[in-house]
Amino acid sequence: MMKLNHSINLEEDYHSEFKEIKGANPINTIKNLVDEYAVAYLNSEGGSIFFGIQDSDQHVVGVRLDVPQRDKLRKEVSNKLANIQPKIDPTVYRLEFHAVYGSDEQPILNLYVVQVKVPPSNSIRLHFTESNEAFVKTNGVKQKLTGPQVQDWIMRRLESAREDLRSEVERAMGSELSRIQIDILDTIAASQLRSAGI
Repeated sequence: MMKLNHSINLEEDYHSEFKEIKGANPINTIKNLVDEYAVAYLNSEGGSIFFGIQDSDQHVVGVRLDVPQRDKLRKEVSNKLANIQPKIDPTVYRLEFHAVYGSDEQPILNLYVVQVKVPPSNSIRLHFTESNEAFVKTNGVKQKLTGPQVQDWIMRRLESAREDLRSEVERAMGSELSRIQIDILDTIAASQLRSAGI
């Protein structure tokens, strides 16, 4: 249960981010941030951003949203996430409204913590916002990737995919790989690097 002005038993880390909404237009604030965090989680290990929780002390403050505003927020978030490139199945994201409770343990009318859940992407492709920016989620921080960082991210993802493929082949064929099988894996990896422009 999320109680007003009480802290939650969760910290900002690789999988959780908190944002307090201070402006007069919470829908625009959330809409303007959601794709950056979604991209960061897609490019990392997945996670959730919670709007309506102070990041300084994890206190629940909530976001005031009536029924029409919640409907509008659902549409705005959905539209914003639909512009992420490469496209992701829109059913993998979750937008949830958690009621905020008062000291009397009753829900406060139209006060919510808004949670956007994003799974990790199993793709070796890097995801970008509609403004062609790439982000990753590190320990409690969303970080924008620069050119060399983008290249490093792609190389690490390709190497990881190659190792996964090697493990699958080893399991399927036993622990001994022939030189031909290793050559095939190396050819696949080289092809992936060429197609990524590296």
